[in-house]
Amino acid sequence: MATNTFLFVFSKADDRTRVLLTSPWSVFGFHLVLKEWPPSLTIEEIDFSFFAFWVQIHGLPLDRKIQSNASKIGAFLGKFVTVDPSTCGSSSCEKFLRIKVELCILNPLKNGFFLKREESRIDV
Repeated sequence: MATNTFLFVFSKADDRTRVLLTSPWSVFGFHLVLKEWPPSLTIEEIDFSFFAFWVQIHGLPLDRKIQSNASKIGAFLGKFVTVDPSTCGSSSCEKFLRIKVELCILNPLKNGFFLKREESRIDV
């Protein structure tokens, strides 16, 4: 296997599923990119350049912290995966919307965007 490439074998399929679903993982401050290895592919054919991150979206007005906006913001940043339901909706007391997005680790992170409103626009 290539340098910095590791193979994890799980005796229980449930354990593998849990580890993959609860990503992202980090080890000593470094991101651990986990991918399932389809038996029909070689290790060189697996794309390790995409990684799922949890992103906090600050500055959204309460009425904009909804599922449809979470999906749009996620698509703007990369590929939307999911939203943390505890940060979404008008009853959320969180100061931010938390979304999970898959990003290409070879590209720089996006800085933010302007949110247009009737009376003004704000930087998010």
